[in-house]
Amino acid sequence: MKIEKRELRRGLWRLSLQGKLTIDGSEGFEAAFQSLLRPGCNTILMDLSVLDFIDSSGIGILMNCANLARSGGVDLHLYGLQDQIMNVFRGARIDTFFSIQSPEGIQALMDQELKPSS
Repeated sequence: MKIEKRELRRGLWRLSLQGKLTIDGSEGFEAAFQSLLRPGCNTILMDLSVLDFIDSSGIGILMNCANLARSGGVDLHLYGLQDQIMNVFRGARIDTFFSIQSPEGIQALMDQELKPSS
């Protein structure tokens, strides 16, 4: 699995996953994710548009990451899920566990992040 992380602006990160999310190679993903959970990180946008496959281990890893983010006060949003991956999420009834966004939803989140706080 290929993992790419990029700071879009202060406190807003994109983590892109490519390939297969299974127990093999999960250590690299978990390490990359945990490296973002530090002071100053407010939001992680996880791009799954080129994730081809996820198994039950991969789902468990994503759920663990979501819990880590929540406990650290970081918003985690998934987007770009291919139909087959989304069907796995729905079949396992975990689609409501995650914040899954459309491209428009991601753009709205990015625009919201740009607004100065009052």
